[in-house]
Amino acid sequence: MASARAGNRIKKKGTRARMDIILKLKDELKVEKWQVEAAVKLIDEGNTIPFISRYRKEATGSLNDEAFPTIGSTGLEDYFGGSWSFAKYDKDGKMTEDTYNTLYMGYPFYSRDDDLLKNPYHNTDVPPMRVFYRFHIPDPVFFEENIKVTVQQIGASYKGLFERQDDYTSVAYWYQNEPHNAFTKLKEAPERWPR
Repeated sequence: MASARAGNRIKKKGTRARMDIILKLKDELKVEKWQVEAAVKLIDEGNTIPFISRYRKEATGSLNDEAFPTIGSTGLEDYFGGSWSFAKYDKDGKMTEDTYNTLYMGYPFYSRDDDLLKNPYHNTDVPPMRVFYRFHIPDPVFFEENIKVTVQQIGASYKGLFERQDDYTSVAYWYQNEPHNAFTKLKEAPERWPR
């Protein structure tokens, strides 16, 4: 009898915590409570990202990517197929980056040296530079007007985990119906550099 009561308390506490999260999301996103519940239900049912991105509008009353990201990742390692790390250990126990390539995703490049910039005041050692790729051929991401992708990037230091601030660039390809309005002129490469 006591264990049944304890189980009910835990279930009620979990339900209350879930409702708090739903209400917090409702307030942050400035949407209706039922829309957040519908979005959470899509995830809870175990639906895939392509399924969610395709049927999100119908389930949530046209909640778009501005409020509900098409792809919301828990970390780059998961998204690019590295599980929780891209590291391997050599025979001496030293951890090194483990690059790889597959048909639809990979991590083909890692370097801590930048030998492209020649300057007497410039060392070649730089923060780690990495290249990843992911092609959504077997798991397409559907969108009609816009797409939003969020990534959680957590780092580790001697004080524990922290939210990293990294520089990202990305490329997206899509199918375009014709005819369409003219695209704005792309800026020259130096004008597109982040700094």
